[in-house]
Amino acid sequence: FIVQDGLVVGRYRAGKKPVASKLAVLNKVRKKLARNSEFYVLCRNYIYYNEKISKLIAGKDKGASIMLASYKTPLTSKVKSGWEKSFEYISKIKEAADNDSIPFSVMLIPGKIEINENYFHGMLNDSTEVDKYDLEQPNRYLKEFCSSQKITMLNPHSDMMIASKTSSVYFEFNPHWNSHGIKIAARSMAKQWRKLGLPI
Repeated sequence: FIVQDGLVVGRYRAGKKPVASKLAVLNKVRKKLARNSEFYVLCRNYIYYNEKISKLIAGKDKGASIMLASYKTPLTSKVKSGWEKSFEYISKIKEAADNDSIPFSVMLIPGKIEINENYFHGMLNDSTEVDKYDLEQPNRYLKEFCSSQKITMLNPHSDMMIASKTSSVYFEFNPHWNSHGIKIAARSMAKQWRKLGLPI
């Protein structure tokens, strides 16, 4: 592969002429706009992360079912398989870090569904479905795995939950942290980091 600025712009086999990626030009334009146009970024994020638009593109309720999948009880075989594969990757990284004497830790990123109750209920078709979901499930799964593997886990969930009572920590049409959410998560992580005595 030929990579420029993190983008695959071409690919080749040994002894053969490189083949340019068909999306290379489009990706370069998108990257330039992303770096230089705040209007483009706002429009892109609005389209990418607007729940109504994502439902329209993905099909009725498909977007919601994907976002809720890891919280559903009991877990589907597909989600369970995904967890197992993820844990396998984390174990390999931990082993490689241990071999190089590098401290390794995992940070849980709370989903907007876990912190914002209105957002969670807005994803459901029917309020009676609430009992089918366990919002603590991903947190618990990761915590149990990290404990069994002796992996340090950083978790800003409780600090973000407290902060969300007085102000928003997520964008309105976006499941990512806003600037306030980033500050809360960073402070929480730093506090836990120091308490654990991890190296800077």
